[in-house]
Amino acid sequence: MTKLQDYALFFSKPVVFGLASFALFWLFINPYNEIFKSGEIAINTYSLNIFVGWIFFSAFLLLRADEEWKKTDEAVRTGDFKKFKAEAPKKIAASVKITYLSISALAVISYYLFHFESELLAFITVFGMSFLIMLTKMVLWDLDDPASGLIVIHNIPKDWLKKISD
Repeated sequence: MTKLQDYALFFSKPVVFGLASFALFWLFINPYNEIFKSGEIAINTYSLNIFVGWIFFSAFLLLRADEEWKKTDEAVRTGDFKKFKAEAPKKIAASVKITYLSISALAVISYYLFHFESELLAFITVFGMSFLIMLTKMVLWDLDDPASGLIVIHNIPKDWLKKISD
Protein backbone atom coordinates (compact mmCIF):
# COMPACT_ATOMS: atom_id res chain seq x y z
CA MET A 1 0.00 0.00 0.00
CA THR A 2 1.17 3.53 -0.70
CA LYS A 3 1.47 6.14 2.01
CA LEU A 4 -1.57 7.97 0.60
CA GLN A 5 -3.64 4.77 0.85
CA ASP A 6 -2.43 4.27 4.42
CA TYR A 7 -3.57 7.78 5.37
CA ALA A 8 -6.90 7.29 3.57
CA LEU A 9 -7.51 4.06 5.48
CA PHE A 10 -6.45 5.67 8.76
CA PHE A 11 -8.83 8.63 8.30
CA SER A 12 -11.67 6.50 6.93
CA LYS A 13 -12.20 4.83 10.32
CA PRO A 14 -13.03 8.09 12.18
CA VAL A 15 -15.21 9.16 9.24
CA VAL A 16 -17.18 5.90 9.38
CA PHE A 17 -17.45 6.16 13.17
CA GLY A 18 -18.67 9.78 12.87
CA LEU A 19 -21.24 8.87 10.23
CA ALA A 20 -22.48 5.87 12.23
CA SER A 21 -22.68 7.99 15.38
CA PHE A 22 -24.69 10.66 13.57
CA ALA A 23 -27.01 8.07 11.99
CA LEU A 24 -27.65 6.47 15.37
CA PHE A 25 -28.33 9.86 16.89
CA TRP A 26 -30.52 11.28 14.12
CA LEU A 27 -32.59 8.17 13.48
CA PHE A 28 -33.00 6.68 16.96
CA ILE A 29 -32.21 9.28 19.62
CA ASN A 30 -33.09 12.78 18.40
CA PRO A 31 -36.76 11.94 17.68
CA TYR A 32 -37.21 10.96 21.35
CA ASN A 33 -34.97 13.31 23.32
CA GLU A 34 -37.10 16.45 23.04
CA ILE A 35 -38.19 15.81 26.64
CA PHE A 36 -34.69 16.91 27.73
CA LYS A 37 -35.29 20.43 26.34
CA SER A 38 -36.29 21.70 29.79
CA GLY A 39 -32.91 20.61 31.17
CA GLU A 40 -30.89 22.13 28.35
CA ILE A 41 -28.81 24.34 30.68
CA ALA A 42 -27.81 21.33 32.78
CA ILE A 43 -27.07 19.28 29.65
CA ASN A 44 -24.99 22.12 28.22
CA THR A 45 -22.99 22.39 31.46
CA TYR A 46 -22.50 18.62 31.64
CA SER A 47 -21.44 18.33 27.97
CA LEU A 48 -19.04 21.22 28.26
CA ASN A 49 -17.42 19.86 31.42
CA ILE A 50 -17.07 16.33 29.98
CA PHE A 51 -15.58 17.75 26.77
CA VAL A 52 -13.10 19.97 28.61
CA GLY A 53 -12.07 17.00 30.77
CA TRP A 54 -11.65 14.90 27.62
CA ILE A 55 -9.52 17.64 26.02
CA PHE A 56 -7.12 17.88 28.97
CA PHE A 57 -6.85 14.11 29.37
CA SER A 58 -6.28 13.68 25.61
CA ALA A 59 -3.68 16.44 25.49
CA PHE A 60 -1.81 14.94 28.43
CA LEU A 61 -1.84 11.42 26.98
CA LEU A 62 -0.88 12.60 23.48
CA LEU A 63 2.00 14.63 24.87
CA ARG A 64 3.28 11.68 26.91
CA ALA A 65 2.92 9.20 24.04
CA ASP A 66 4.69 11.60 21.67
CA GLU A 67 7.56 12.07 24.13
CA GLU A 68 8.01 8.30 24.47
CA TRP A 69 7.83 7.86 20.69
CA LYS A 70 10.54 10.51 20.23
CA LYS A 71 12.81 8.83 22.80
CA THR A 72 12.44 5.51 20.98
CA ASP A 73 13.07 7.20 17.63
CA GLU A 74 16.21 8.88 18.99
CA ALA A 75 17.50 5.53 20.27
CA VAL A 76 17.08 4.03 16.78
CA ARG A 77 18.71 7.02 15.05
CA THR A 78 21.73 6.96 17.38
CA GLY A 79 22.03 3.17 17.40
CA ASP A 80 21.57 3.01 21.18
CA PHE A 81 20.05 -0.42 21.80
CA LYS A 82 20.18 0.00 25.57
CA LYS A 83 18.00 3.12 25.36
CA PHE A 84 15.74 1.45 22.79
CA LYS A 85 15.29 -1.54 25.09
CA ALA A 86 14.27 0.79 27.92
CA GLU A 87 11.91 3.01 25.88
CA ALA A 88 10.27 0.83 23.20
CA PRO A 89 8.34 -1.56 25.48
CA LYS A 90 6.66 1.28 27.39
CA LYS A 91 2.93 1.25 26.73
CA ILE A 92 -0.09 3.12 28.01
CA ALA A 93 -1.50 1.09 30.90
CA ALA A 94 -4.72 -0.82 30.24
CA SER A 95 -6.44 1.02 33.09
CA VAL A 96 -5.57 4.36 31.49
CA LYS A 97 -6.88 3.16 28.12
CA ILE A 98 -10.15 2.02 29.73
CA THR A 99 -10.51 5.36 31.52
CA TYR A 100 -9.78 7.22 28.29
CA LEU A 101 -12.34 5.17 26.34
CA SER A 102 -14.92 5.75 29.09
CA ILE A 103 -14.40 9.52 29.07
CA SER A 104 -14.49 9.49 25.26
CA ALA A 105 -17.78 7.57 25.25
CA LEU A 106 -19.27 9.99 27.78
CA ALA A 107 -18.17 12.93 25.65
CA VAL A 108 -19.87 11.53 22.53
CA ILE A 109 -23.00 10.45 24.41
CA SER A 110 -23.29 13.83 26.14
CA TYR A 111 -24.06 15.38 22.75
CA TYR A 112 -26.85 12.83 22.22
CA LEU A 113 -28.74 14.55 25.04
CA PHE A 114 -29.31 17.68 22.94
CA HIS A 115 -32.39 17.88 20.75
CA PHE A 116 -31.72 19.36 17.31
CA GLU A 117 -34.30 20.71 14.88
CA SER A 118 -31.65 21.30 12.23
CA GLU A 119 -30.15 18.20 10.63
CA LEU A 120 -27.13 20.20 9.47
CA LEU A 121 -26.39 21.52 12.96
CA ALA A 122 -26.84 18.02 14.42
CA PHE A 123 -24.50 16.59 11.78
CA ILE A 124 -21.81 19.18 12.39
CA THR A 125 -21.99 18.68 16.16
CA VAL A 126 -22.42 14.91 16.50
CA PHE A 127 -20.31 13.87 13.51
CA GLY A 128 -17.60 16.40 14.42
CA MET A 129 -17.34 15.25 18.03
CA SER A 130 -17.40 11.57 17.11
CA PHE A 131 -14.83 12.03 14.34
CA LEU A 132 -12.49 14.04 16.56
CA ILE A 133 -12.68 11.61 19.45
CA MET A 134 -12.07 8.54 17.26
CA LEU A 135 -9.21 10.26 15.39
CA THR A 136 -7.54 11.26 18.66
CA LYS A 137 -7.93 7.73 20.04
CA MET A 138 -6.39 6.25 16.88
CA VAL A 139 -3.41 8.63 16.93
CA LEU A 140 -2.84 7.91 20.60
CA TRP A 141 -2.94 4.13 20.11
CA ASP A 142 -0.70 4.45 17.03
CA LEU A 143 1.91 6.50 18.92
CA ASP A 144 1.87 3.87 21.64
CA ASP A 145 3.22 1.27 19.19
CA PRO A 146 6.26 2.80 17.44
CA ALA A 147 7.13 -0.39 15.51
CA SER A 148 3.88 -0.66 13.54
CA GLY A 149 0.97 1.45 12.33
CA LEU A 150 0.89 4.72 10.45
CA ILE A 151 3.13 6.70 12.81
CA VAL A 152 6.04 4.30 12.72
CA ILE A 153 9.74 4.57 13.47
CA HIS A 154 11.64 3.54 10.37
CA ASN A 155 14.79 1.44 10.23
CA ILE A 156 14.41 -0.35 13.55
CA PRO A 157 16.82 -3.28 13.31
CA LYS A 158 14.84 -6.53 13.19
CA ASP A 159 17.09 -8.13 15.80
CA TRP A 160 16.27 -5.26 18.22
CA LEU A 161 12.55 -5.95 17.84
CA LYS A 162 13.14 -9.66 18.36
CA LYS A 163 15.24 -9.03 21.50
CA ILE A 164 12.59 -6.84 23.17
CA SER A 165 9.72 -9.18 22.29
CA ASP A 166 11.43 -12.16 23.96
